[in-house]
Amino acid sequence: MKHLPRPIFLLWVLPLLFARCGDVCEQTARYKVMEPVYRSAAEVVASIKAGPAQAMRTPGKIWLYGRYLLVNELQKGIHVVDNRDPAQPRNVAFIAIPGNVDLAVRNNVLYADNYTNLLTIDLSRPEQARAVQVLANVFPNHQFWSPDDPSKGLVFDWQEVEKEVVVACGEPTPMGAFYLHDRAVNSMQTRNFVSSSAAPSPASRGGSMARFTLLDQYLYTVDNHSLRLFNVSEPTQPNLEKKVEVGFGIETIFPYADKLFLGSTTGMFIYSVADPANPTRLSVYSHAWACDPVVVQGNYAYVTLRSGQATCTRADNQLDVVDISNPRQPKLVRTYPMINPHGLAIDGPDLFICEGKDGLKQFNVPAADQVNLVHHLKGFDAYDVIPNRPNLILVGKNGLYQFDYSTPNLRQISLIPVESQQ
Repeated sequence: MKHLPRPIFLLWVLPLLFARCGDVCEQTARYKVMEPVYRSAAEVVASIKAGPAQAMRTPGKIWLYGRYLLVNELQKGIHVVDNRDPAQPRNVAFIAIPGNVDLAVRNNVLYADNYTNLLTIDLSRPEQARAVQVLANVFPNHQFWSPDDPSKGLVFDWQEVEKEVVVACGEPTPMGAFYLHDRAVNSMQTRNFVSSSAAPSPASRGGSMARFTLLDQYLYTVDNHSLRLFNVSEPTQPNLEKKVEVGFGIETIFPYADKLFLGSTTGMFIYSVADPANPTRLSVYSHAWACDPVVVQGNYAYVTLRSGQATCTRADNQLDVVDISNPRQPKLVRTYPMINPHGLAIDGPDLFICEGKDGLKQFNVPAADQVNLVHHLKGFDAYDVIPNRPNLILVGKNGLYQFDYSTPNLRQISLIPVESQQ
């Protein structure tokens, strides 16, 4: 989903008071602000390259590809994790991609956003990944140009700057602030790209919070109101074929069989892609204003609704189970209360729901419309998950976790923790 910019307030030094001649009283305030660092579009593209592994700090969306886990570092790039041994995953490389939030992978080709651009990256050797094509300006809503002077270039990074100002006594002192763009996901960032017959590989899938997905010969992407179709029949030469206006508040995309399920702040949109080049809307399942990823299995969609954000303020926190046996007339079957659900995934009888700062819940689904809680792990932040039986891959503010779910009792087997930025 595309969040409104979030203000982040920094520490400032208490003012030093002093008096001058007469009755004039002034104060000197020293404070810190985060100011943007600008780069030209050409400099940004030139900075895209693979390098040594870096510590995770703000992990976002995730993708499982063969032996690798790809983890977005919000607005910075993608961590490459060798996961041949899930008990001892190794962070082996970092692909620097300024402005990156979303990704999808197939046939050793990584598709990733880079501000307004779509990158095609050769992933045959992830430690030496390189961009082979830049499709410029296909995501116009993702730009970071200077609001007052676009000639300054793109907002490439932020730097802390200390400032000093003299104001009259009694006047409020300035407060340093900057706005960090977060269009993901809900950043903290993916979607679960497993479609029954159409999935290109059972070893290539993401989480439920994504805006990118691959189906047949197309890369489908969504932004706040549009669905874009990129023909990837030539994998390294994606071609933007069509833009479809969908609605408002589109957040996530999930492919299943010959359909696309779009999560939005107002409901779930169901599109047929029986003709992959021409998505056709079948129906909309409407709900209260809420943040809303969705996953599908069989004839049922599982939709989490979350409140507590600027764009998701009017709904209860809950799980909706929706009968989609007739995709033109989706019907709510049951609703289950939740705490603050984020990403989710279903794998046969196992349903997993991330509860944000309240951890992870595992449910048993004995029948498609019955959901029974069997385990609730607390003490960490959970954002999104990918099931890869018998291992569950989870990303959250604390890092990249893996659990064994071969038995009802989830067992943590590894963690790559985030590194504090302080």
